[in-house]
Amino acid sequence: MPGCAVTFIVLCTTGLARSIRVSSSVPLLESTSKLFIQISADLAPYAAGINSTMVNSVYCSTTAPGFRLQVRNQEIFVAGEVHGFQSRNRNIKLALLEVASHYVDLPDVDLVIGSDDFSAEDRGHSGPILAQASRLEHTTAVLFPDHTFTDWQEADTVGWQHQQYIMHKSALHTPWATKDPKLMFRGSSMTGNRAIAATFEATDLVDVRVWDWVQEPEHDQFVGLPDHCKSKYLLNWPGNSYSARLKYLLLCGSVVVHSDNGWYEFYYPMLKHGHNFMKTRPLAEVGDFTNGLTTLVQHLSINPKRSRLIAEAGQQLATDVLSQHNVREYWYRLLVAYSQLQTFRVNLCSDAIPLGDSLSHPQYVSAEHRTGC
Repeated sequence: MPGCAVTFIVLCTTGLARSIRVSSSVPLLESTSKLFIQISADLAPYAAGINSTMVNSVYCSTTAPGFRLQVRNQEIFVAGEVHGFQSRNRNIKLALLEVASHYVDLPDVDLVIGSDDFSAEDRGHSGPILAQASRLEHTTAVLFPDHTFTDWQEADTVGWQHQQYIMHKSALHTPWATKDPKLMFRGSSMTGNRAIAATFEATDLVDVRVWDWVQEPEHDQFVGLPDHCKSKYLLNWPGNSYSARLKYLLLCGSVVVHSDNGWYEFYYPMLKHGHNFMKTRPLAEVGDFTNGLTTLVQHLSINPKRSRLIAEAGQQLATDVLSQHNVREYWYRLLVAYSQLQTFRVNLCSDAIPLGDSLSHPQYVSAEHRTGC
């Protein structure tokens, strides 16, 4: 393949690529296979087909961070990249690079990827645009595994497979019987409505602490992700949108209590209240801590066998269903399913650059200056 970038070495060496390919035809456990049903659900609004006008319309009208992804003849290109928050764009591109290194039959696709917390509908678009999360009332977002599965440098987390090992090791050091029997949460008071907890005094059952992370990055109440596993009950309290923390908490073998604010990621349909996690309504006032959460912890405490089963089921979900292989497989199946609905051939944008070059030397543009718009 003449002119193939260094980062496409696996694709250039066809024999090597085939030797490491993970086939999507490998039989999957029933519980795991259900993970991919979300792809069909997300693409259902586009059953009539995805044409170039639809893609160009979203690409030229959205101001959200992200980029246009174009795959042609097994080569991946990036165009019109708008700088995103932290390392999100980079992580998404690295995830795509990993997919390319495992599958030699990538389909030709032309799509728009958003890397912010807000889906297409929040920006006034009806799609098709790939998003990391969406609201339950929205029906046109096409979800993909969020950027933190690659790593999350800003939160001091490594790649998902390595982080799974770290969290499992911590969980083994604090078996169920030795965990602190409190519901614990630590987080920034500057996101969402978490400021309501600023005046809350921790009790014997609920230990929720928030503070301004910008003003006090070294707060004495800070708890790193692995140390969350020391608590028997863990609160996942999203801020402005979804919370990438949820999957890490599930790895602890603790009961995860999720404050449901209406946002969801691609794997949320696998979550079952009372089976592998507990769901509560959105936290809205201090009384929700002293009453609702306290009552829930009391209920879990007097049902230790059931609570432990919930904790173990959640850990199994985050370990087996959300394995590195399945996350990669999800990306691949998503690209294949999208390509089957795409009704046009991929014509590379004039400013499209190979994925490898985009990783080493990203070319950022402002949304209003995207070429061809």
